[in-house]
Amino acid sequence: MELTDHEAVAHFLSEAAEQQWNWVAFDRVQDQPVFRGYVSAGEASAFCAASNNVFDYVMQDFIEADYAFLPVANLAASFVQKPVSTEVNLPDVVQQLSGLQVELQPFWKMDDLRLYLQQELFFPVQWRQDIEPDKEVKRFLVIEHTHPGHHIYEIGHKVNILKYFERQEDGENFLREKAKTLAVDKKPADLILAREYRGRFLKLDLDGYPEQHCGIGLLSVHSNRDGRLQFSTPHSLYRPLTIEQTLYARFDRRSCTIWLHDDQLKRTDPRLLATSTYPTYFIKEILTIKNISIMNQASFEYNRDQLHYMGFGEDIAKVLNTKMEQNLTEFTLDHTRKFGKDELHSVLYFSKGDDAAKDLTFFNRFTSTLKKEGMEDLSQTFFIGPKFNYTLQERYNMMDGRAVYREQPVLEKKEIDGKLKMVPTGDTYWAWRALNFKEADQHGNFLPKMIRWHDQGKVLEKFPIVGAEEKYMQERLLAQLQKGNQVEVNVLQDGLETKAKMVANAPMMRIDFYDENGQKLDIKPVNRQGFEQSQKSDLSPQEVQRAAMAKVTQAKDGAPAADQGIPAAQQAAAEQKQEPAPQRKQAVKI
Repeated sequence: MELTDHEAVAHFLSEAAEQQWNWVAFDRVQDQPVFRGYVSAGEASAFCAASNNVFDYVMQDFIEADYAFLPVANLAASFVQKPVSTEVNLPDVVQQLSGLQVELQPFWKMDDLRLYLQQELFFPVQWRQDIEPDKEVKRFLVIEHTHPGHHIYEIGHKVNILKYFERQEDGENFLREKAKTLAVDKKPADLILAREYRGRFLKLDLDGYPEQHCGIGLLSVHSNRDGRLQFSTPHSLYRPLTIEQTLYARFDRRSCTIWLHDDQLKRTDPRLLATSTYPTYFIKEILTIKNISIMNQASFEYNRDQLHYMGFGEDIAKVLNTKMEQNLTEFTLDHTRKFGKDELHSVLYFSKGDDAAKDLTFFNRFTSTLKKEGMEDLSQTFFIGPKFNYTLQERYNMMDGRAVYREQPVLEKKEIDGKLKMVPTGDTYWAWRALNFKEADQHGNFLPKMIRWHDQGKVLEKFPIVGAEEKYMQERLLAQLQKGNQVEVNVLQDGLETKAKMVANAPMMRIDFYDENGQKLDIKPVNRQGFEQSQKSDLSPQEVQRAAMAKVTQAKDGAPAADQGIPAAQQAAAEQKQEPAPQRKQAVKI
């Protein structure tokens, strides 16, 4: 079996290492499948079982799918296959498996294992043990299995554990009383009295019975729609049973030893296993994947993931890959995203690193232009660092005049290569960050504005927001406000429920509400004092940008100040208010 989407495999292996996934599942029908990671084989197997039995009620047919799973280690070994010349002594392997009291799964043969052993891949094996149930059991439990028409895949099928008991007699009495109730109500259901094995994790099958390795069903009763009860005894505590458990073996070529592993691929003794899985969907075929440039691939994956997490979407990854394959020293990508009626057009800048041997490409900065209906365009450049980057949604919120509450790095001036630069100290603090539309640097970028306001949660909980009485809902609303979002809520105004948009007004340390037409609503009882000074500026943000850039040009030419279309009184007032701007932060390479 060959996988062709090399980038997807490489990305998954990187994510699997970070998330500590042991298993991977995917649809073998798809040419470029989506890879899903899981910690245990049980989780992967359950996902495959559910995904391969999905019925499309519109088409009245089952959806074509062939989900299967295998260890991540097997996928990684297939990603960069190395030729193995060492032959494995199969008779010795057979002897070792016999000594471990395990055997191959059905439909597996020793000849199938040759490549598995040479490449040290995991493969499933079966361990069997004869037990006396009455010496293995721990506690009793009563299980209810309900289904509308006694077909296990029907909608409404449920399995629930009703109660645990220390004595079998108490469990039987509870089951019989419950059965009488089902008969009176004429409710179709099954009740099962089972006993759980000690030291094993309880796992129930689709009919509600304990899986063979973890428990035993002792008494069951079936209630039909006519109110009739049918009792049966599936098993006995005093009859010997053979239980089976699935393990996963791996051959260590250095020591020429077979090691057994559990559901999470940890080395184990089968006598100590607490759970088991069935490798029905275990991929038996050896995968093949062509080798590619791991270094370039790692650089691509880093940039792709960063763009995704920052909100530039997934489609941009295809264009990024095309550009990086051209091995360009510098390149740009265009991106457009809509926020309601607004549009944010961005140009993203990439460049190669200084170390040519590493062949790494870095995402340095992006310039966004906000287009609002009936307003002049507004542009701003944002630089990218290794940490503390904002999402595109948060950057839009800033350009739209709102603040974002985030963890901020503490910066200090430090001389680097003969120049003073602001560098992080390693300490952080929390604050609201916004754009200061009253000040711009020589490039026309608005300077940042920090606001210390930390009790927004206490302010929020005072407002009569419908449905937000619970602390959980208040925290969800607060999280949206802290991102700078406009949050749609229903509020009580004069006793009537009103739709409103709620925003955090960080400079005034309050929360504001607006109607659908953008008109401010007076929502009581919050009435904060001492923060009512006007924040209005006589200059528009675009005029501030033009004035700042014109001032630099005039200083270089030695010419008198030009008004650039700004009234003289306004220009003079702006210059009187101007304070020395803080030094601009330097771009940090990834």
